[in-house]
Amino acid sequence: MVVMAKASRAVALALALVAATFGASCGDDDPSDTGSDTGDPPDLPDTDFEIELVYQSDATASQREAFESARLRWLAVIQNSQGSAQIDLASPQAIDACESSGEGGTITTNGVAIIVKLDPIDGRGGTLGAAGPCFVRQATGAPVLGIMTFDSADLDVLEATNRLETVILHEMGHVIGFGTLWGLEELLANPSLPNNAGADTHFTGAGAQAAFDEASSGNFSGSIVPVDNSAQPGSADGHWREDVLDTELMTSSITGTEASVPMSAITIASLGDFPFYDVNEDVADPYTVPQLFAPRAPTPSAATSDRTPPHDLVRPRFAVDAEGNVRALAR
Repeated sequence: MVVMAKASRAVALALALVAATFGASCGDDDPSDTGSDTGDPPDLPDTDFEIELVYQSDATASQREAFESARLRWLAVIQNSQGSAQIDLASPQAIDACESSGEGGTITTNGVAIIVKLDPIDGRGGTLGAAGPCFVRQATGAPVLGIMTFDSADLDVLEATNRLETVILHEMGHVIGFGTLWGLEELLANPSLPNNAGADTHFTGAGAQAAFDEASSGNFSGSIVPVDNSAQPGSADGHWREDVLDTELMTSSITGTEASVPMSAITIASLGDFPFYDVNEDVADPYTVPQLFAPRAPTPSAATSDRTPPHDLVRPRFAVDAEGNVRALAR
């Protein structure tokens, strides 16, 4: 089963305007009625970037709504087209690197296509899933095809605790490149993997460093921006350091709902540090780095707390050109 979710701003706006016009002509004639059910066009991101969701497993209406909300949020962040690229979802490389079922045919995108799979993995409280880009553009290194896979056993808990949308937003950030392209783009210093726990791991992009300085009032004495240095696969070298940035969206654990898990200007600026993205920092959530700066007591396991279960990071294995020709990346 494959269902694709893709709408350009022009098409979406046109549909919204049609709905608004129809609602105005058929609704209550009382001009004082300004309720939210009159078909007013939604706020749509003004961007040339595309995110296409390719569902290769069943998803409920509420799950698709959460994915769509995350998609629109990231579209508000990234402003520029990445240039047209083609990916054959039935190619051996897509099946191998992105776990594609082969459904969906050939996709052409100016941004990134994301395969979504909601399937059993290892049961509730185990590995949540995996996310990241499997293909990048040969010319620029920008993602063109990625995967978001979730253990279906964990989804009920995430929905019941109002964390599903936030977790999807986090994982979609990895597909766009957060934490998964840092090594390829030479923006990660002193990685802790495979066995260097406690290293001075940090992100070296100037934009993110400036945003961190502002959010911390310059009070952090270590190397910036501090990155998870636990040497734990799935967390280390691909997230902000939780002891410092606490509840920020792109730390390794999510313990709250979207309202309490801000997408900071630090995260948005880090995407702008890639040579291929133009970003809009104005859509960042308010955020100040808390004055913690010291390791906290061990936290309960994911199975016994409201913390998000661990997940794996997918990193690109192939590059594709504008004509769809694929080559393997050095590993």
